[in-house]
Amino acid sequence: MEFEHIAEAIARFDPWWMIATALVLILLDWFVAQSDALSAIGFSIILLAVLNALGVSAQIQLWSYPFAFFVSYFGQRKLFSKLGQATVPFEGKSADDHIGQVGHLKVIEGAITGAGHFYTYKDDIPVESSTASKTHESLIKVVLADGLILPARFVSEGEIIDGLPVEIVSVTHGTANVKKRN
Repeated sequence: MEFEHIAEAIARFDPWWMIATALVLILLDWFVAQSDALSAIGFSIILLAVLNALGVSAQIQLWSYPFAFFVSYFGQRKLFSKLGQATVPFEGKSADDHIGQVGHLKVIEGAITGAGHFYTYKDDIPVESSTASKTHESLIKVVLADGLILPARFVSEGEIIDGLPVEIVSVTHGTANVKKRN
């Protein structure tokens, strides 16, 4: 088959069937495969269906296939990375920026309920000691004055209560080490 015959065969595709196929590929990718490949093909087919519906020449349509795949693949990756990106509390800041800030504790009791499943297996083994399997059953966070919420570790003496005014003394691996504010 010659180049012109391939171009004519592609130009005869029905744009509505192309769009339907593209939508099926996109939905299949989003709900089943969850990859970038099928949705990139689907978006590029939509671009090609628009060219087909506008009546662009067959040779231009044929040569636009690789271009459409390239644009849709990298375009969707850039778009989805912007849409799906959550802000990280320490992103763009050094850990020292939070030191000295004042906030209050938010204590959630019983938050780590599944931890017992991973540590209580030692109770069934007579040789193992279960003293090391005690887990802390509360989740501690610090709420700063600007509304930022960070995971926290209470490093000073005393009881941990909800709403306790604290000050950040250091940051270790994304966790704010806090002490009771005087």
